[in-house]
Amino acid sequence: MARDLTMFLEPLEPRPEPGLEADDPRLAEIFALADQGRYDAAADAAEALAGEGIHDIRPLSFLYYEAFLEGGIAALGPLLDVVLVALGPSFEAIGPARRREEHFNKRLAWLFDTIVDALEYHQKNGTPAWGAFQEGLGPGVIEAVFRSGERAAAALAADVYASAARGLGRLLGFLRARAEVLAARAAPPSAPAAELPPPAPREDAPAASPGAPALTPEGARAAAAPGGAPRARIELAVAHPFLELLAKLRAFEVLIERGELEKAAIVAEDVQQIVEGFDPRAHFPEVFARFSALLSQHIDALSAHLDERDSLAWKARSQFYRVDLEGFVRG
Repeated sequence: MARDLTMFLEPLEPRPEPGLEADDPRLAEIFALADQGRYDAAADAAEALAGEGIHDIRPLSFLYYEAFLEGGIAALGPLLDVVLVALGPSFEAIGPARRREEHFNKRLAWLFDTIVDALEYHQKNGTPAWGAFQEGLGPGVIEAVFRSGERAAAALAADVYASAARGLGRLLGFLRARAEVLAARAAPPSAPAAELPPPAPREDAPAASPGAPALTPEGARAAAAPGGAPRARIELAVAHPFLELLAKLRAFEVLIERGELEKAAIVAEDVQQIVEGFDPRAHFPEVFARFSALLSQHIDALSAHLDERDSLAWKARSQFYRVDLEGFVRG
């Protein structure tokens, strides 16, 4: 069962000095627990502070994340509703009072990015955690998550929340791309399982043996550090400079393996300079060819709209584009 966040759905009572001081040892301890991957303990500490009437977005972000780890995708709707209340009627009650919006932006960006990183990793690798994250997806749950997400996106429309808005956009984009699969999992079976043939393995589903134990929240939590999670693979033509870069990366590996560190250092310096000045147009010209041609063809008409970048309408549409690319194009 997911951690109960019900108390945060009601407006919190403001205090004269909400939150914790930056040098408060309790805050340092909570971050230390999170750094060790002990999000359950960090969440317990955040709950204890809330029980004392101390609400701070920094420890609360770990409580929110633990609620996701325990409740999976089904917990995202209530979680996003809690975020909406935190950004609205409870905003003045949640610390720290100094640079409050900046801290909200950072911690919510961390929350959304960490959730989607975990989902991407476990879905891609078909781990037991991916199956656990899909538990409790009854009819209408995914739709409710999207509704809550749209409300939260609107609350994050200000420029000061740009990082958090991008993180939320990533999360909603991940879920929309898999909405049909998730909705199918939520749908009730049309016939008793005994009368149905065994389902074919799905690319997004974990491989499980018949006697495999269900993954506990602790198991999901232990597996939820994505680390070097692989991303989507595509095929595209590359230019010669990129092939040279690949050769230099391989040369660096070979030199390190041989122990020729002076030579490796020379290669490393060159690679670092290439990376710092990396221009994707030079390395992947085919990707940008169509964009460049269309931009050149319609530049006069586009310029008239580009001159409106300071208008409220432009900023509103730009924010919508950042948080929900699919919805922006569709609507």
